[in-house]
Amino acid sequence: MTDRELLELAAKAAGIPLKPDFAERYDYYMSDRLMWNPLTDDGDALRLAVKLGLTVYQWSDEVCVCNEKGTVNENVARVGDIYGATRRAIVLAAAEIGKGIKQPITEGTVETDNYYKSQTEAEELGKGMK
Repeated sequence: MTDRELLELAAKAAGIPLKPDFAERYDYYMSDRLMWNPLTDDGDALRLAVKLGLTVYQWSDEVCVCNEKGTVNENVARVGDIYGATRRAIVLAAAEIGKGIKQPITEGTVETDNYYKSQTEAEELGKGMK
């Protein structure tokens, strides 16, 4: 899966509406420092993990991100950049949640904070859309 696809699914899990031309203008949007990109921004990754109720574990050779239900468990090898590995593991876990959500997230379909209230709400929405 490409970084663009991971970000789209992670955004869907968090209820963040992406601009309609995100896929076509991905490189442009990702070069804008004000854009949401939890693959490169520690703050975006932390907010995503908190919003979805994800737990991060650090070991000497890998990072593991999971949810308390045990339905999501992503491991990323800890090679070089531990921060980058942690961000990637968070996005991978969020993307797994996003895969279960079939409804596209667009402006006006989520609350004003652009996030679902909890991981449970996101997962329930995903189950209902299958």
